[in-house]
Amino acid sequence: MNPPHTESAPSPVSPTSPRPRTATSSPPIKSLPPEIIANIMGSLTSRRDLGNFAASLPYFAAVLKASKISILKMMIKNMLHPSNLDICLLTMGILQVTRDGDDIWKCLYALAQRPTLDTIRDAETLCNMLDLTCFINDLLKIYTYPKYPDTFWRRALRKYSDRWPDGYVPDGDVSICPATRDRLHEVASRLWSVRDAALGNSPGSPPRAEHSSEVMALFQREMFCAELKLRCDMVVELGHNIPEWMFEEAPGDGVQSFLELLWCCSVHAMAKCWDRDDGDVWSEMNRSPWALGKSLGIRFYIGLATYMPIHADQKHIEEICQAIINFVTYYSFPDLYRDAYQWFPEFQEAAWEGLWNHTFDYCRLLDGGIVGELGGGTDYF
Repeated sequence: MNPPHTESAPSPVSPTSPRPRTATSSPPIKSLPPEIIANIMGSLTSRRDLGNFAASLPYFAAVLKASKISILKMMIKNMLHPSNLDICLLTMGILQVTRDGDDIWKCLYALAQRPTLDTIRDAETLCNMLDLTCFINDLLKIYTYPKYPDTFWRRALRKYSDRWPDGYVPDGDVSICPATRDRLHEVASRLWSVRDAALGNSPGSPPRAEHSSEVMALFQREMFCAELKLRCDMVVELGHNIPEWMFEEAPGDGVQSFLELLWCCSVHAMAKCWDRDDGDVWSEMNRSPWALGKSLGIRFYIGLATYMPIHADQKHIEEICQAIINFVTYYSFPDLYRDAYQWFPEFQEAAWEGLWNHTFDYCRLLDGGIVGELGGGTDYF
């Protein structure tokens, strides 16, 4: 029943009547009822695909306008495992500590307690949840290509790190013998092959390994943990303390090895293209704004995975560096950029209103004794 003095939005109407079905024909998609169109939209995997689909016909745009919340929730349910909804919301909220101070931790704790999509009702928050999940899943696709990802990436990083006596990239100039340089390139090439195969860029590659939904949910959570850890590092750098309950989860060695290998291989790729020593390039990169990108999280590593070349000239490498620097600029000066290309677009005001409404609803349930105990309840608000 609609509340008094309000009218529900009229349902979109198919522009054409379905043609009689025959054994050899099926109705065109534009003649399908709105419910079917909404389900098709809900099966898409990015906001870009959703926007392009809706823009293809006025009828589709009307369906999206009328059912946007339910469509976004369908997309999120298909892409985000329900057990990872809590860490997704927590990852979205962690940087708010840098704006509102340490008192915000209680809100963040409430955000992470058994949330459901039912309590999130604004489109902006859902859009930003979808964006963050898309970034996580893009890198997850590359990570899970090997049959045994954790073992594969740990061994790959270990083999790569053997080039240095102490197992770590040094400061300053370092001479690398031709045999060692060849081994470095071997490991880097393997990473490129895995990346290309996972992204479907190598038709001759074997099919990617299939993992169970339970295993994929765990890998997805670990990738969220990696993003959350990177954001926690930013919070600490700005002088805020991290409560103990935030350390209950951490990304596994496999995910950490994978991200570190992406970074190290990018250094080696640039050294190879510039015909310079890895140590020299490493030091130079650490002095430049480009290196700041490492603290920007998963999206930075997606940039590395996407742009890391096997063969490139110096001009190409410089363009890659400049692209990453531009990404860093969006984060370093957020007040100058108000478009969809910000590094953390989920921190739009509308998104925060939705997040806090969700937290408020959860605390109200706490006050009613419906869920577990948490001191404060709605008194905090």
